[in-house]
Amino acid sequence: MLKIISSLQTQQEDILNQLKDHQIDICHEDKSLIETITKKSYDVILLESKIDSIEKIKTADPRIEVILFGINGIVAVEAIKNGASAFFPLPLNDPESLKKTVDTINEEVKLRIETAELEKQLNAKYTFKGIVGKNPKMLEIFNFMRRIAPYFQTVTIIGETGTGKEGIAKAIQLLSPVAKYPFITCNSGSLGKELIESELFGHKKGSFTGAIADKSGLFAAAGEGIIFLDEIGELPLQIQPHLLRVLQDGEYRRVGSNQTMKANCKVIAATNCDL
Repeated sequence: MLKIISSLQTQQEDILNQLKDHQIDICHEDKSLIETITKKSYDVILLESKIDSIEKIKTADPRIEVILFGINGIVAVEAIKNGASAFFPLPLNDPESLKKTVDTINEEVKLRIETAELEKQLNAKYTFKGIVGKNPKMLEIFNFMRRIAPYFQTVTIIGETGTGKEGIAKAIQLLSPVAKYPFITCNSGSLGKELIESELFGHKKGSFTGAIADKSGLFAAAGEGIIFLDEIGELPLQIQPHLLRVLQDGEYRRVGSNQTMKANCKVIAATNCDL
């Protein structure tokens, strides 16, 4: 249900009947109108031929959607430029079009509320640096994260260095059913090709020079949680078949061992490359 405020003089009853499923307040005085939307939050304002009021309204509440009545032509174009969401002639001869416009706004408001709640959850659980914001593209990412977090098995995050890929990975974990389990990070390019296999999968004592004891790898350490493979594009080629086996079959072997181990974790990878 939208919160609507109307300042219409013409055909007000007929127009408001089309919007009876929403909460509607009426205010006719321009000065009182601005004061009212400053003190009380509204989703939509219905104006009649008051294009000069749009700037004041948007200054008072940038989120409010303005629907203008009784204008057309060049004035209508100017109104849209100034921030109006839609315009209709008076008398209103297409009430169904008005209803569809308001229904669309209602869906957008619902999404905005859901996204704001997601931001609240993320901020409450994890402090982002430059990730949580009001940019529409980021809001799309937050909404996508919320949808996939309960179900994903593998995710790849692609973005330039410093854009917060690990923060996004941790946010997905916090929204997922495995939030209470470990989040293990491995920078795929930080270790030499001789060590990365041991780091990921572990090794048996004596399997190579320096292997003085059995070692569990990061896949074992992740348990039922998440392993985050940062800069996956830097992973040595000879390791890829082993990683593929983990992704396809959930199995791996320690270096120097014939025993098959079970990988129970989810995998999130990140890269700044075009893979």
